[in-house]
Amino acid sequence: MILGNKFDHGAEAIMPTVFNLVPNSAKIMASSGVVTIRLIIRVSTAAHVKFPHCWRLGVN
Repeated sequence: MILGNKFDHGAEAIMPTVFNLVPNSAKIMASSGVVTIRLIIRVSTAAHVKFPHCWRLGVN
């Protein structure tokens, strides 16, 4: 089953929260954040999900 845009929209919505997990002092939370980010980058087809630095710059 291919999720396509549905996955991209969901991934875009949770990315800020997931990025906040990475510097967490609890190793399991930091590890889960990194694993989630890797999965989203691997599966997502949308450039704005893969390149979040563009969010801050206002580049789409």
